[in-house]
Amino acid sequence: MAKLKADREEKKKQKEEAKANKKSKSERLNDQQKVVEKEVKQTGEDAYAANYGVPPMNRSQGDPEERFTKKYMNLSDLNEGLEGQTVRIRARAQNIRSQGKSCFIVMRETYDTVQTIVFE
Repeated sequence: MAKLKADREEKKKQKEEAKANKKSKSERLNDQQKVVEKEVKQTGEDAYAANYGVPPMNRSQGDPEERFTKKYMNLSDLNEGLEGQTVRIRARAQNIRSQGKSCFIVMRETYDTVQTIVFE
């Protein structure tokens, strides 16, 4: 029993020593910052300059002329008279389920929904 108690005390002591020797996160970041500042002073260049500042504008990669010629239909304008025709819609996917080799996608635009089917 006394040996068990001594082992526990020893483990506890080792844990406390390890905790005392361990640097806190802020201390490690401060050390890292000092190393970077030293590098900048030596080389004159900031190795991390690409990680901050104003990023370049994110632009669409598509052809702008083609983008404005595409015609989209509103879901509210779809009717049975368009059956068999190809139409282009712009909506968000509300629900997607796959069944075998086909996929059913429920598209939603404001209050209107339409179910589309994709076959493999």
